[in-house]
Amino acid sequence: MQERALAEHMQRVTEEFPRKVADALARQIDDDSLELPVLAGTAHRVMQMALDEDVDPVHLADAIRNDSAMAGNLLRIANSPLYRARSAIVSLQQAISRLGMHQVREIALAIVCESRVFRVRGFEKELTEVFRHCLATAHFAQEIARAKRWNVEEAFLAGLMHDIGRPVLLQAVVDLSSELDCRLSKPQALALVTAGHERTGARLITRWELPPRIADAVQHHHHHVAREQGGPLFAVVGLADELAHFALRDGMVDEPALRDSPRVGYLNLYPEDLTALIACADKVRLAVEAVG
Repeated sequence: MQERALAEHMQRVTEEFPRKVADALARQIDDDSLELPVLAGTAHRVMQMALDEDVDPVHLADAIRNDSAMAGNLLRIANSPLYRARSAIVSLQQAISRLGMHQVREIALAIVCESRVFRVRGFEKELTEVFRHCLATAHFAQEIARAKRWNVEEAFLAGLMHDIGRPVLLQAVVDLSSELDCRLSKPQALALVTAGHERTGARLITRWELPPRIADAVQHHHHHVAREQGGPLFAVVGLADELAHFALRDGMVDEPALRDSPRVGYLNLYPEDLTALIACADKVRLAVEAVG
């Protein structure tokens, strides 16, 4: 009897700990008291420049050069097999000249997001997978936008940041579990960040002074039907999210599920359009491998 009582007590305690953290996290989300990562200095300048189609390549190179880690990462990616450079790229100006501004902007945006947000001690492997998924979503989002002749750069950034609320909430969960003296398993911690990640991501984007359309798309990317406000970017990101799961083979989405997605009809994509998007899977995987 004593052993049974102890087992029941331990079960109640185990269930209570995640609930205490979950309640505290929900309060922080509701009253907007979450500590959000700050985007300042070089990272902020590069993010803004990368969204400006008229930015001077020289000015972008100068901004990136001010952050040695960012510059090094960009050159590493530029020299990856994905871009198949005939000879080594040794300078930022050379990278821009060889790859073009569009590619360099994409790489710079990915580096800023990965280095400034997707870092929580103890969850490196898990967040690497989340970032890889976000990067795949970004590439598919731009392919959808290109097919519809919409803003490709905006679609890429919305896809890249669609799950950015997850690492923010995960850091909050880690901090709260320490403050409340509640030990959580990794699955428990990761489960807690699912609810509210869209809203948190949208708040972060607003804090970073990025376009409101991107914040709207991030907040509503799990919606399946038309909304009264906001443009179609939320559906672009939502379908790209599904395509990314398919391309990265995580078992969450298969081809029949893709073809049945209500977002395909909402975006007025023909079956051959979706077939072309599915055919991009290998290219997207290469792009993810180059950065990750």
